[in-house]
Amino acid sequence: MLKRSEVKSLCSILAAVALVLALLGLVACGGSGKQSQEQPKSQTPAPKTSEGSGQGQASSKEQELAKLIEGAKAEGKVVWGDGLKPEEAEPVIKEFNKKYPFIKVEHTRISGTDSRERLLREMMAKQVTFDVFDIGGEEIPDFKKAGLLKKYDWTKAFPVRPEQLEPDQMMITIGASVKGIGYNTNLVKKEDIPKSWEDLLDPKWKRKIVVDSRPKTFLQLMPVWGEEKVLDYLKKLAANKPQFRRGQTESIQLMAAGEISMIGGTYYHSLKLVKDKGAPIDFALLEPVPVTFEDETIAKGASHPNAAKLLLGWLATEGNKYYDQVTGRGIPLPGFDTGSSKLVSGKKLSLFVDEWIEREAKLSKKAAQAMGLE
Repeated sequence: MLKRSEVKSLCSILAAVALVLALLGLVACGGSGKQSQEQPKSQTPAPKTSEGSGQGQASSKEQELAKLIEGAKAEGKVVWGDGLKPEEAEPVIKEFNKKYPFIKVEHTRISGTDSRERLLREMMAKQVTFDVFDIGGEEIPDFKKAGLLKKYDWTKAFPVRPEQLEPDQMMITIGASVKGIGYNTNLVKKEDIPKSWEDLLDPKWKRKIVVDSRPKTFLQLMPVWGEEKVLDYLKKLAANKPQFRRGQTESIQLMAAGEISMIGGTYYHSLKLVKDKGAPIDFALLEPVPVTFEDETIAKGASHPNAAKLLLGWLATEGNKYYDQVTGRGIPLPGFDTGSSKLVSGKKLSLFVDEWIEREAKLSKKAAQAMGLE
């Protein structure tokens, strides 16, 4: 099996000729990049195992899953920590319990870099609070280096796709964050909505746009634009005197209240939660579309490892469509039946994965310096 980074890179190339392949009756591997609305959805390939294929493979998966279920019944619960808000986590858990009613799911919201740093310190001190949790970006190398994540071959029990896996088998992708711009529909005319990232540099937006002081959205343009172009862009953006604010939640609430016209670089799923409650705000995609994948993991030393595998395996496979419907964080790659995939269909994606994640801490510092914040 190809490495996750190799699969996504290969699929970026294949996606460019996806329409031709579709007409020939072939199916692309479902990776990153463009996909025509008319292109048939790719089918999930059956992962290879040492058991062979066909009935032997199915039997092997069934046996592994049965083993996990028996273990989870004995454990009785799983402790889950990630960035979902209670109104997101509760319906997801309710749906999970329709399949596994014998597992009590205790969810706690953990959000932001500070909380992950605290979690890292606690786990290094042998205080394992969560069985399942999410980490992203610059925190991932620290958790791996400290040996705090449990390895598991997800193909043994679940029909996962290659794009969701990584070589060291410590994490699995269950969702993603799609980024663009947000705006107040009462304050920004339809004809004035930016069509490109360069439009944010227009003098008419001087002092009118809010930009996160940790500009992850712009950082995540680097896989397509390259480091030099992004840093140059950030210098020009800073010269347009945006309002710098830290975090997304408060800025989106202020925009909904009409105190902010536009956010240059925000998360689709965060804005969607507020928009769905009737706020006069909307979201626009600009190309390339920055995307980061939402990876979750099982803690090494987890108290409920079997229940943890069932929860995470369910979120990554049959529960993934429902997870997407509730959170707006579905995997946005062709072949995944998610709203996020439909949202970005036909758009050029900038996937901030693998080697970029490993460099994120240093790149964040350079970005802050380019904007004059350090």
